[in-house]
Amino acid sequence: MIDEDEIVFVEVKTRRGERSGRAEEAVSSSKAVKLLTAAEWFLADHPAYHHRLWRCDLVAVTIDNANQPVVAHFVNAIVSG
Repeated sequence: MIDEDEIVFVEVKTRRGERSGRAEEAVSSSKAVKLLTAAEWFLADHPAYHHRLWRCDLVAVTIDNANQPVVAHFVNAIVSG
């Protein structure tokens, strides 16, 4: 997606309840590397976007006991290094 002049790659994680952990805790280091690699591949394959800054956000969705989604958006949540 585009946010002003930035390209934003978004990882969405969903969990039903918190028994297995919160949705935002579900991004492993290997998943983060895969997302960053995919973002770099996209930018290499689409030179029209080379001039833009980019980031990786996380949208975490937890389904609560009332079967309602609780959504949290973490900006620039996945970084290298």
